[in-house]
Amino acid sequence: MVRLIQVYLNDWTVSDRGERRYVESGILRSVSTLSTGLPTLGLRDALIESRHDVTGQEAAKYFIPRLVLERIISEQAAFDTLTKRLQTLQTHRKPDIEDLARTICHTPVAGDKRPTFRKIFAILVRIGKPEEIVSFVEHNIDDQDLPLATVPRPGTTKLIYLSYKDAPLQPLQFLQSWESADCENFDKEQWTVFAPYFAKGPGGGPLFYDLTERDVLPWSWPVGVDASGGYSRVSRITIHENHHEFQESTPGKESFAVKWLDPVNMRAAYLSDCSDEQFKKEGLRKAFTLEVEALRRFSGDKAHPHLVSLLTACKYGPHYYLIFPWAHEGNLKEFWKNTKPQHPLEKKNIAWLISQCHGVADGLRRIHQYPERDPSGRAKDYGRHTDIKPQNFLVYKKKDDPSDLGTIKLSDFGLCDFHRAETRSRLAAARLRGVTATYRAPEYDMDGDNISRSFDIWMLACVYLEFITWYLGGYNYVEEFGQARSTAVSADGASRHFTFDEFFDWVAIPSVSVQHDEPATGTERKKYRVKPAVTEWIEKLYTHTNCSEPIRRFLELIRGSMLIVEDNKEIKRATSSKVCRMLANIDEMVKQPDFGVVADPRETPSVR
Repeated sequence: MVRLIQVYLNDWTVSDRGERRYVESGILRSVSTLSTGLPTLGLRDALIESRHDVTGQEAAKYFIPRLVLERIISEQAAFDTLTKRLQTLQTHRKPDIEDLARTICHTPVAGDKRPTFRKIFAILVRIGKPEEIVSFVEHNIDDQDLPLATVPRPGTTKLIYLSYKDAPLQPLQFLQSWESADCENFDKEQWTVFAPYFAKGPGGGPLFYDLTERDVLPWSWPVGVDASGGYSRVSRITIHENHHEFQESTPGKESFAVKWLDPVNMRAAYLSDCSDEQFKKEGLRKAFTLEVEALRRFSGDKAHPHLVSLLTACKYGPHYYLIFPWAHEGNLKEFWKNTKPQHPLEKKNIAWLISQCHGVADGLRRIHQYPERDPSGRAKDYGRHTDIKPQNFLVYKKKDDPSDLGTIKLSDFGLCDFHRAETRSRLAAARLRGVTATYRAPEYDMDGDNISRSFDIWMLACVYLEFITWYLGGYNYVEEFGQARSTAVSADGASRHFTFDEFFDWVAIPSVSVQHDEPATGTERKKYRVKPAVTEWIEKLYTHTNCSEPIRRFLELIRGSMLIVEDNKEIKRATSSKVCRMLANIDEMVKQPDFGVVADPRETPSVR
């Protein structure tokens, strides 16, 4: 298993901080026509002034944005700086310096193997040794050789030489005359000139960046965490515009969401049943890879409009990060809380509700039936999400479009499981991790029962009911629904009470004797059912003043085909494909030009 994970990551790993893809993007070709914006400063001061400080990382760090560096280190600036130094030393003539400046500032293009020395020259300017670029060029140590490694000087513990990264124990001979302090300064400054460039992979999909803790991440963290769950935390970050190519994913908005895994909880969740010691050491990497494997199925040219897409991923020292577009409207529960529903009998509003719920069902269908193969070449066609809840739907709106009501996307694939056809239906409930109690299906509690893709249908039905509740009455109505289905249970006599918010409960009924088909003496069994308060709430929605035909048909779908207790082989919930088809029918009805939305409350709902 460890080998498969390693192979899978290697297939899309970036080890050069995105340098090759940055060159292929063609951004460099337009640099020479741009102004530095720092015309009155010397080269060294211009580099200091251009530093971009980052916040929220373990140590105070800064970097020089890529385009800024390329504008500052121009041929003319390199020529002027070197002329002052080299002519003073009387080692180079003007034509030689002109050639050297062109070599330093050579602008590579795709397929061009000629070296460039712009980054190294910037480092040397910063540490006050620009003339040393001559030795770097003569010894063919160019920007692609960065970062240089350090090696202790013989007989010392703190003094260092610089070495080639592929031969870290062998000092570079031509730099052995440098003092250790100069080597330290070079080592410190080199990390400021090649902050990663996050690019798109084949088909626009995500890439994996394997970074060290000394790399400077080109983003700023806010103070605090925006959201956290059992296995991960999420924050809003800003990635510098010179260091990513996801502008189309966040048009006009520089914010992104970074999710990082909680190693303690993740290890407990994924490795509790693992006995292989080597695999335990790879636990966090396994959890990360499993989530990315799920996300990559729905990213880039495989993206689904109602499933969140992964933009990129990286390992930063011991940390694993996933980067997504930031949802400015928050999750669905936050959206309900912060947004007042528009009039429920206006056609555009009911069309939005039905189309979003239809899209979400189609996204779930895509998860449940996804043709793909794992790194071993075996078919892995079937998935299940297993943690569908309002907090795991994100709401995105188009910038500067007040008519856009929002696009709802299912997120959080950390617990999503893709599996082969022979195991597509069942997973032992005891192995299911991270399920949110309120939205879990009854089979989670049934003794010895297993979990199938149908588990997702129950959870989706719960979210749909709350969505309709918000649509008809706002967030206060959602809270009222929650209170109605909450059950207070006493423990330790009457001294403590616990409140359970669930969509099902159970009643005790006598067990039947196998021999006589009669109640067995002194024994009972649990009979699971949709909680009466939930059934009553559905009936309340049917009779709501603003209930219309689309809402009524939607409620019939939920009540008759989704919110079903599967306690025998004869009673089954609808599949995601069927839910998608039935919502598509309602969606098509609403979109008909001659369809008008009118109030149509009814006392007694019919079940289809």
